Amino acid sequence: MTTTLQQRSGASSWQAFCEWVTSTNNRLYVGWFGVLMIPTLLAATICFVIAFVAAPPVDIDGIRDGSFESQGQASGQNRLLAVGIEREALT
Repeated sequence: MTTTLQQRSGASSWQAFCEWVTSTNNRLYVGWFGVLMIPTLLAATICFVIAFVAAPPVDIDGIRDGSFESQGQASGQNRLLAVGIEREALT
């Protein structure tokens, strides 16, 4: 028993982390997929919020004439807008 406790106390921090990740005694099972997923989702959420706040205003209704159309380059083409609505459906 003494040797078991002595070996366990000498375990490296990486080994302790591996045991914690794969342990089913935790209240919330993380697993190796969770080790990758949780920081990735956190970074993606922060990036989305920053991009949403910092985005410039957009004219979805198409009331104003855009610079692309005023140059005659669109000339009646049925383009898709950022929201996925066809241009002719708006008029």
